[in-house]
Amino acid sequence: ITMFINTLVRVFSAVKMVLDHAAVTKQCEADLSGLVQDTTTFAHVTNYPVVVSDVYCAGFASAFRGYIILSQGMYAMYLRGEERDYIEAFVKHEEGHHVLGHTSVSDFKACLTATSQHEYTQREYEADEYSYMHGYDMAGALAHVKPAAVYMHGPEVGDLIDDRIDRLHTLDILPY
Repeated sequence: ITMFINTLVRVFSAVKMVLDHAAVTKQCEADLSGLVQDTTTFAHVTNYPVVVSDVYCAGFASAFRGYIILSQGMYAMYLRGEERDYIEAFVKHEEGHHVLGHTSVSDFKACLTATSQHEYTQREYEADEYSYMHGYDMAGALAHVKPAAVYMHGPEVGDLIDDRIDRLHTLDILPY
């Protein structure tokens, strides 16, 4: 009986966590749909609407539920004509997350399946390659934001960025 009760408690906890997550996800979607969606500035790069938000942006840019989210700083730089090639590379990278199915499953399931650093890194590699294969200088974009990323998140992020850049450089020498 104790085992049965423990199993029920675990199932109830899991269901509650999924429902809580669903409520949070719905709120995020409502918030994002209420923000200004730019469908023209990056129309030459992506068909996904771009939303500008530091709240929903994990660093410089993010992909979530059919949106590409840019930080206010990146968006402002782009509008001023600064670092346009690099910012476009990041937008294409985020589009890659959508196209490659990294955001097509429920976000809860994605969090559960991307539990290891390796799986997270693999998704980043794939999105980097997607941007690169569409002619964007993703290695240059990563090198450009590396100092800010290290400042915000620590030196281990710099190592991850170096690995991503090195991987992109191997694509330059591989035959297709």
